[in-house]
Amino acid sequence: MKDDLPSALDFYSQAISMKDHEIYYSNRALVYIDLRMFAAAISDCDVAIKLNSEWTKAYIRKAIATRELIEDPQHEYKALEIF
Repeated sequence: MKDDLPSALDFYSQAISMKDHEIYYSNRALVYIDLRMFAAAISDCDVAIKLNSEWTKAYIRKAIATRELIEDPQHEYKALEIF
């Protein structure tokens, strides 16, 4: 399943290039989380929330990515910059 992550990332990136939609950004954020690219995931969640402030999955995924970013000592200072 992890082998499919680059393909999923490409798929959602292509979808976003055709149409800005909160689902695409939120789903790409999930892929970024699986790839441990937490800052990118948070960025995509922010865009999803701007597109639809009622899209709950974006808030949940942003919280997950933020938690992971904070818990990873290498990313501690980057997490603080988010807030």
